[in-house]
Amino acid sequence: MKMEVNSSFANSDFGSTQARSAFQWGGTIFALLIGGAAMFLAVANGNFEWIKVICLIQAQQPYVGRKTTDCTNPDTSDSVLGYTCNGLNRSCQGYLVFRSQPLFNTVTSISNLSSSDPSQIAEIYEVSETASFEINQLVIVLVNCSCSGDHYQANITYTIQSGDGYFSVANNTSQALSTCQAKQNQQRDIPSESLSIGFRITVPLRY
Repeated sequence: MKMEVNSSFANSDFGSTQARSAFQWGGTIFALLIGGAAMFLAVANGNFEWIKVICLIQAQQPYVGRKTTDCTNPDTSDSVLGYTCNGLNRSCQGYLVFRSQPLFNTVTSISNLSSSDPSQIAEIYEVSETASFEINQLVIVLVNCSCSGDHYQANITYTIQSGDGYFSVANNTSQALSTCQAKQNQQRDIPSESLSIGFRITVPLRY
């Protein structure tokens, strides 16, 4: 069964029929940040239109690059532990985009993994809370994030499975929404090689 995003979820006033059509009915929206303004190019049915949205940007977050795959790198001066909590709001509701996988391809399993509300996922896709997604389908997940120390994050709890380590949980299970360094920082006294099946760890998801 193929699931489509509920058009009511995208029922926002983007300023034009073409823009709304692109967002709701399979067109494309491209984003470009210019200074403090976000420019969106909506494309649908051969038509296009620029939409300008003024936004307040506190600071550019540093680029991590390939450091996320180097779990033993002691340098955490950039955003490898998470994005700096430097905005006006200390908490907010955000969203993640998760790609369904064999172990996490149902509304229930994805909501359990992300500590999110299954009813919200079901509402977005107009399905029941017992529904399954096609493998590799992108799934929007609404979550609450807040400042935890110096970083924006949403903490979830994950139970270690056979073969798991901080690297595999960060890059495979949580699909690079976290880093092995951030997990190690949450469990400072527990190195990756000491993780055992059934052990529960805190996974900080980055925003």
